[in-house]
Amino acid sequence: GGIKRDSEHLRMLRMIAQASGIDLRAAGLFEGLDVDAADDQSVSGSENDDDEQTIGEPSGQDGVSTTGAAAPGRPGNWHLAFILCVDGVERTVGAADNIFHHMQEMDMADIDSLFVNHKVTAKTARQLEDPLMVVCSALPDWCYQLVSSAPFLISFETRLAFLQAACFGYSRNINYWQAMARRERRDTGRASDDLQIPLGHMQRQKVRISRHRMLESALKMLDLYGTPKTILEVEYYDEVGSGIGPTLEFYATISRCLQERELGLWRDERSPALEPSDEYVYASHGLFPAPLDPNRDSGCAQDAEPADALPPNDRVIQLFKFTGHLVAKGLIDGRILDIPLSAGFWTAVQRQLTPTGEPFAWSWDQLEAVDAQLAKSLRYLRQFVEAKHALYARKELTSTQLQSEMDSIRHPSDQASVADLTLDFTLPGYPDVELRQGGAEIPVTIANIHLYIDLVAEWTLHAGIRAQTAAFCQGFDRVFPSTSLLMFTPAELCSLVGQTAADDTYWSEAAVQAGIRLEHGFTPSSPEVHMFVEFLGSLDRKERRMFLQFVTGAPRLPLGGFQALHPPLHLVPRPATPPLQPDDYLPSVMTCMNLVKLPKYSSSEIFAQRWRQHIVILPVSTAMATNPRGIPKAPFVDDIDSYMKSETSEATLRKLTETVSKYKFMENSRLQQRGSLEQKIPEIEKTLALVEYLCETQGSEAPIKTLFEVNDTLYAHATIPPTKTVNLWLGANVMLEYTVDEAKELLTGKLSVAKKSLGDTVDDLEFLRDQITTMEVNIARVYNWDVKQRRQQREASS
Repeated sequence: GGIKRDSEHLRMLRMIAQASGIDLRAAGLFEGLDVDAADDQSVSGSENDDDEQTIGEPSGQDGVSTTGAAAPGRPGNWHLAFILCVDGVERTVGAADNIFHHMQEMDMADIDSLFVNHKVTAKTARQLEDPLMVVCSALPDWCYQLVSSAPFLISFETRLAFLQAACFGYSRNINYWQAMARRERRDTGRASDDLQIPLGHMQRQKVRISRHRMLESALKMLDLYGTPKTILEVEYYDEVGSGIGPTLEFYATISRCLQERELGLWRDERSPALEPSDEYVYASHGLFPAPLDPNRDSGCAQDAEPADALPPNDRVIQLFKFTGHLVAKGLIDGRILDIPLSAGFWTAVQRQLTPTGEPFAWSWDQLEAVDAQLAKSLRYLRQFVEAKHALYARKELTSTQLQSEMDSIRHPSDQASVADLTLDFTLPGYPDVELRQGGAEIPVTIANIHLYIDLVAEWTLHAGIRAQTAAFCQGFDRVFPSTSLLMFTPAELCSLVGQTAADDTYWSEAAVQAGIRLEHGFTPSSPEVHMFVEFLGSLDRKERRMFLQFVTGAPRLPLGGFQALHPPLHLVPRPATPPLQPDDYLPSVMTCMNLVKLPKYSSSEIFAQRWRQHIVILPVSTAMATNPRGIPKAPFVDDIDSYMKSETSEATLRKLTETVSKYKFMENSRLQQRGSLEQKIPEIEKTLALVEYLCETQGSEAPIKTLFEVNDTLYAHATIPPTKTVNLWLGANVMLEYTVDEAKELLTGKLSVAKKSLGDTVDDLEFLRDQITTMEVNIARVYNWDVKQRRQQREASS
């Protein structure tokens, strides 16, 4: 309800209809009404715009009409016409470039906001506020019909809530409602013991992977554990961290791995030949698939096949299927994704989900958004087509004269002919992709140049990426239906997955202060809090990503900015231990809790210097000597006079002290790792000895008699029947059954890896002790040099 036939709405309706080729009087929709009138008469069925209106006639359940379509001239037809107009725009915008001109004439900053009906949005939101209806999947049919048929009438936030309610499942919705209730009760100071009942328990699947083969490990892991029934948490071998921090880092790292240039998944605006040092693709408008010839290779890639076992095209299809699976899993688990997919890619995905059977229609704006240089080249060729059409319009020319004139056509800018360009029917930049059968042998001439332009655009935007978008949707469907993406616009999907518009509002002083939690003595008036907010406001886009990666594990904020972080960003003071001062410390974080420990720095300059030194600059020379595990070797200060020319003694001593603290932090980490390995290796050896004994008894029918440990001081006799399998406890609530031979092989490998890790850890500890000693000697030499300089200054002054 609430659509008025005022001048603004009617003018918008007529412009949209004109651009999309829709006759508003067709089919008697407005019989008896003058659609050209622009008065303020309401056609919504109520003279008071503020009255509550239901959708359709209130003769059915939930106020939804069950009598069919409204009669001509009734309010429902205005709604239908409005929806038809917008739907027509969606279907024809590819060919109707003048739609943007019409929209600009309307002089409105945000076209999408005009389509949102606030009463429909409010009614849909009220349905989603009923937990019982949501978890029982009892939402009214009109909600589903409205979201699927006319999503533009509902606000983005409400559609996002509808996605969670309709697609994320019972357990996740129960957890969501309980979390909301806990936050409300915590804010009001009420107890929440009754909310501890695990009505919707979500199983958390912990998976440990190796950093050395991240992408291949992620392919196998997601294939095995990427189901919608569990929440995925990632840990790394030989690392202590666990929880949301390493998991967000995993999603960010894999998002970056998928953008590697050598994979060949995306169009790259920079030439590998000119800039070979760039490891990742560059796409100013977001990632868009590189064209793929669907007639090459089989396209039957399995999800977890190794890369060296697949043809190039099948490998690309496998990775696009994985990308879709990763995006869906990240959305349903509430993880922050950092894959800047372009609006053009999401448009292609939605086109894949709604096939119409109509020929593909492209526009120059679509092509420029994908590849501006290619669009510029095709516009250059378009001038040949326009010159040819001008000749066809001259009726006085005979066929011989027409052919002669066409052969003499030259480009107005450089006087080149089509033949001079030596083009063939292959895709520019991709010579293996033929635009038509045998295209490499077919030259482009003045007669077929129009066909060449259309085929290049079609293969770039549609034909060359159909296999990739189909694979993306197939992977997405493993978590929840990809058709749910149709309720969002391409720009909205970009913001959900990784490509955000200018987010300066998220980093304003008010937004940051509203999103942080102050504890352990910090208040909004604390100097350290003001320094923190001021420092965040001074960061550029690249530095913001580095800050977020350091603090939260993800390089971008979720929708809603700092206020949407879960858990919230906490600031607590970091006390100094004498004789060190607060300025001697670097800030530290706990990514699993989004916790920042701030020393009480003496000034804003010191504050910014410490943060930039810790997360932004961190220069590591490629020529710096390191040990085999990458720990840098401490340089020995040989020429103290030359070393002290660039900085003051105070700054140099502070820098050297920070370096010592870093080495000691690594030493403590290695000590903990050594203790863990020294405890783990005897357990593995004990288990391996038992499995080897079982291997030796294979073939014997006699049972094994042993003592079973009940607790530390109590044992019981046990009889083990002959067996060919054992169950090994792998941790994280996982126990798997192996044959004794497989178990022996597994344990032998793990024991070898553990012993090697222990040896490496011991070597690292010895190396770190040497570096700490070297740095302490450097500090002593700098201190002595400073004392000597001060003495000389006093003697000179006296």
